[in-house]
Amino acid sequence: MRIGKSRSCGCLRLDVNKTANKTHGMSGTRFYRVWAEMVKRCSNPSYKQFKDYGGRGIKVCESWLDFNNFMTDMYGSYLEHSSKFGESKTTIERKDVDGNYSLDNCEWATPLEQSRNQRLRSNNTTGVAGVVPSRSGKWEARIRANYISIHLGTFESFEDAVKARREAEKVHW
Repeated sequence: MRIGKSRSCGCLRLDVNKTANKTHGMSGTRFYRVWAEMVKRCSNPSYKQFKDYGGRGIKVCESWLDFNNFMTDMYGSYLEHSSKFGESKTTIERKDVDGNYSLDNCEWATPLEQSRNQRLRSNNTTGVAGVVPSRSGKWEARIRANYISIHLGTFESFEDAVKARREAEKVHW
């Protein structure tokens, strides 16, 4: 440095390397982990949840396979949601549970909101969440609100049980 042949003591090279190797700077963030998990569960057959996502044909849209595109589309709304509810209560949700991950089918939701948007359980025989045949040959209706199961009643007809369930959704959700 004294004779003018060097521009730094070596720290300049470190700074240049940090900048040159940096892509988006988000890899240690929760937002990045949400993206990485979304891609894994749709594309990696070894992943624990693959059967419920990629195994059912659910995909991540081509554009979102590049993290930078996902960030462009979703980061602003992520910041808005997480500032209101907290990062730990900000999850990505598909509006149509059978649809793909894409800008027109995704939004941020709390875990409670997300629990209301699930496909029917495999043992559901009625086609309506929370409505089941009772042992007496009637119909029971239930709803989960704030992590508590509420029994809505036992009904003579399936239609009445469905109506009770739909009314409870309006009140509790």
